[in-house]
Amino acid sequence: MKIMIYLSVLAIIVFLYIQNILFLLVTSNSMQPEIVKSDIIVTCKSEYSQNSIVTFRQRDRLVTHRLVDATSMVTKGDSNVERDPHRIYKDQIVGKVCAVIPSGKLIKIIQATITHLNREEVIR
Repeated sequence: MKIMIYLSVLAIIVFLYIQNILFLLVTSNSMQPEIVKSDIIVTCKSEYSQNSIVTFRQRDRLVTHRLVDATSMVTKGDSNVERDPHRIYKDQIVGKVCAVIPSGKLIKIIQATITHLNREEVIR
């Protein structure tokens, strides 16, 4: 039974990867209060516009900020005082944030999964 669960999870991960859907761990509080450190964001290929939250490549890292000016491609972290100093280009955008999984909920999901798997072991 455990192997089936692991294979199912692997199949889901591969499917999401093929669909260009990424799960990313947030490592700063620049998007507070909407997104906080340790949340998981789900980034997908989707149309974006002014005020969309987008994930983009900046040098050797990914950054997730709000697109405050879609015409000139200027971004800003919600909790940052100033706009980001450099405009971005469309080819830098990885995707739009389409969901946020709060860190507390993720921990509960993991705990519930582990508890369920442990019950399966006891039943055998």
